[in-house]
This record gives sequence, structure tokens and C-alpha cells, in this order.
Amino acid sequence: MNRFFERVYADFLKEPRFKEYEDIIRLAIEKGYIVTSVIDYYRNYMNKDEKVLILRHDIDVDKKGARIFFEIEKRYNVKASYYFRLTTIDYSLMDDIVKYGSEVGYHYEELATYCKRNKIKSKLSITEKDLENIYNEFVSNLNTYFKSYDIKSIASHGDFYNRHIGVPNHYLFEKYSYEDLGITVETYKKELLESLDAYVSDARLKPFWRDGYSVVDAIKENKKKILFLSHPANWNGFTFENFKENLKRLFESFYMI
Repeated sequence: MNRFFERVYADFLKEPRFKEYEDIIRLAIEKGYIVTSVIDYYRNYMNKDEKVLILRHDIDVDKKGARIFFEIEKRYNVKASYYFRLTTIDYSLMDDIVKYGSEVGYHYEELATYCKRNKIKSKLSITEKDLENIYNEFVSNLNTYFKSYDIKSIASHGDFYNRHIGVPNHYLFEKYSYEDLGITVETYKKELLESLDAYVSDARLKPFWRDGYSVVDAIKENKKKILFLSHPANWNGFTFENFKENLKRLFESFYMI
């Protein structure tokens, strides 16, 4: 029951936390961190002896919150990566991000979407033909919805259905190559993850940090290479976008599992 009330608070009652986000950026700069995007880190800093804070934003739901993140980052002249789902594409925002010098990437979920649509219930039920179809859908979506953007990094979305079937969306690239499509790196690539000294993610419910460990903790501990994964919906107050997404997830949980 406590979990239920925590969720109600997080979805409807909590105040926006964007001032806290701005404080994080300011602290990182004061502590001498380079604050940059995933692709910039991977290309230019991964193998250098530099203090780097990598900003990865997964735009699961809240496009308005993403815009606020972006405006904060511009004030401090720092860069970030923004990963958009097909359901959160905002071409105006994406154009502004690219023009400024930050990164637009694809937050893909074709495997989960395909398995939902075809009522595939487990990893063992995914055939080679299924993977081929999923890959073809990925390529089609990339070329259709991101054709004006030079996508160099992608990030696997974590849908509840991935947890249900026991396989992440990036499982697709255990068989297929994203490099053949001109993509440089997937955010769950082993080489990238192993280069980090801290991987920090926000959370929807209090204390608002996964495992209770915040990016402020990592910065104050002087971790050299920090990846900070954030989701705008976790920093905003109530929005209709968040409410619709919760209704959709509730419906799918009842009728698709």
C-alpha cells in the first residue's frame, strides 16, 4: 500500500526538481568535470585521463521536461545526448538540440513492440525469423523517422514487457550489427560500460535515485568517468503525458501478460 501512495505522489503531487538538476550541472563544472554527450565521450574522452560527466537523457514520456533540461544545459554551455522513442519524437526540439551541438539518438524498442504484437511470451519463443523481422522494423523506423539526423548512438528502451519475457531490446544486436547502419555505439555496449567509474540513474519514486546513490555522491567522491542517466518525467511534476503513459502501461499489464 505504501508503494501505491508513493506512486500517486510521484505521478501527481511532487514538485518539479529542475533546480536540483541545474545544481548538479553547476557542481560538476565547479569540480572540473567535462560535461558532455555519449557520442562525444565515446569518440574523444573514453580513453583519456579526464574527469567526465556524461549526460544521457531517455525521453520515455516527457518532451516538455526534455526541453527544460536542454535550456538549463545551454545556460552552462554543456552537451548531452537525448534519446527519443517513436512516441516522443519532437522535431522542433530535436532540431534545436542538433543545432546547439548536443546529440539526438534513437531510444528503440522494436523487440518489445514486436513481441507484444505477436503475443510472444518468452525469450525462448523468439525465432530467427522473428529477429529478422524485428531488425527490419528497426531499420525502417530509423530511416523513416530519423532520416534527417545523423544518428551515431542508440539506447535500448526498457519496457515492462522486456522484463516479462526476460530479454532487453538490445538483444537484437547480439545477432545484427548496428555499425553496418552507420551507428557508432549502443549505450549498453560492454566497452562503453566498462570504461565508467560510476553509472548513476534517477528513479521515479523517493529517494529518486536508483539504489539510493546519486550523481552528486559520485561527483563528490571524485569518480573520474560518470554516466548520468536521467528521464525528464522523473524531474517534472504532473503532466498529462505522464498520466497517459501510466494508463497505457496499466492497460497493457492487464491485457497483454
